[in-house]
Amino acid sequence: MDKKGKSIELSTKITEEKNILKRFVGNHVITFSVKDDKSYYLDPTQTRIYRLKENCKNVLYDDECDKVPIKLPSSILFNNFKDYLRLKERLSMQYPSVTREDEKQMTEQTLSICNGNIDVFEQFYNENSELYTDISSKVLKIKKRRIIIK
Repeated sequence: MDKKGKSIELSTKITEEKNILKRFVGNHVITFSVKDDKSYYLDPTQTRIYRLKENCKNVLYDDECDKVPIKLPSSILFNNFKDYLRLKERLSMQYPSVTREDEKQMTEQTLSICNGNIDVFEQFYNENSELYTDISSKVLKIKKRRIIIK
């Protein structure tokens, strides 16, 4: 568009979910882990890494969003009760997050390892491509059923 002398403006509009159950549960899961007494809140769905707010023990933030609530009760749906209790205990311990610099370094190292091993990923994909096709087909069937149920 730049060559044609035109531009595109992108913006986002955040709207509150009307369905109270969806507001309570959320729309996807963020992975929480602890390593070397540091906390990691990973959101692969949005390719984001969150940090725990220092003044709000149940709120996460990153460079794009400063208020992502931790919806602990909804994690019962995705874990068994024993794991839920362990998660609740770990979250209450308030492990500090890694620094932005450490996060950047780890991300760069991970990408470097992945890029240096593309052949391994390709081999894995080629050896399992039939399974990918089968799983994809089954997911599409589930999606079609959900549409019918709504």
